[in-house]
Amino acid sequence: MKTRNKLFFILGIIIIVVGIGIIIYPIATHIYSEHAQKVLMEEAKEEILKNILEANSKVTEAPTPTPVITAAPADSAGTDNGTEDITEPPADPATDVATDDSGLLGADIGEEEPIESAEETLSSSRLAGQKCIGIITIDEISLVYAVVEGVKDSNIGVAIGHFPDSAGIGEEGNCALAGHNGGHYSRYFKDIKKLKKGDKVILTDLNGFEYQYDVYESFICEPTDVFVVEDLGIKGKFLTMVTCTNGGTQRYIVRAKCTTEASLMKGVK
Repeated sequence: MKTRNKLFFILGIIIIVVGIGIIIYPIATHIYSEHAQKVLMEEAKEEILKNILEANSKVTEAPTPTPVITAAPADSAGTDNGTEDITEPPADPATDVATDDSGLLGADIGEEEPIESAEETLSSSRLAGQKCIGIITIDEISLVYAVVEGVKDSNIGVAIGHFPDSAGIGEEGNCALAGHNGGHYSRYFKDIKKLKKGDKVILTDLNGFEYQYDVYESFICEPTDVFVVEDLGIKGKFLTMVTCTNGGTQRYIVRAKCTTEASLMKGVK
């Protein structure tokens, strides 16, 4: 009888231990996965920063697409509102070269557009010729990408594009970024639709300074609603992310506000 009771006792202990293990395992796995993901994203940021600096060092003093773009507007209406010529699509290939962000909200941001080949990665070779200005990181959707100047397809086909006339990273005003709603081999801004109020977006400049922007709203607009990339008319440092939705017929907008002082990225002295 005593032997049987002892066996039941031991069996009970084993069941309890196994039960605790079953409960703890997914929690421990989740914690470990989150830690591993953060480490991987930090490493990715460091690698992208290195590639950005390498790519920028290869950019010559010769005219690049970005300065050509800023000279494109033909009328005062386009230059006064901060969006230049973005509402008017180019009439021909020559115009397309001269109006880099022409029609951004109405064109170029493809949905599930096959931009890359399977062998291509975000390396310095892909960034060569681009004017890189920083890195965007969003832990909640596991996004880390270079930010390049310009919103033409040649820009947003390799990275996240920055509207040339919008505020820069960490600057007062509205910093506007554009990204494809996914591609065959990269997600770009596809997952920004999952962001919720309070989620963090980190923009890192080329000096390694990080600026945290907190998401506060998201909405859908029409391709013609170019006001979304203009100055908001209120004091503060804002971020506007633009991608397409509903088969490319509309635009999905996520807005965030910088809420903290700049801090140096880990590993940067």
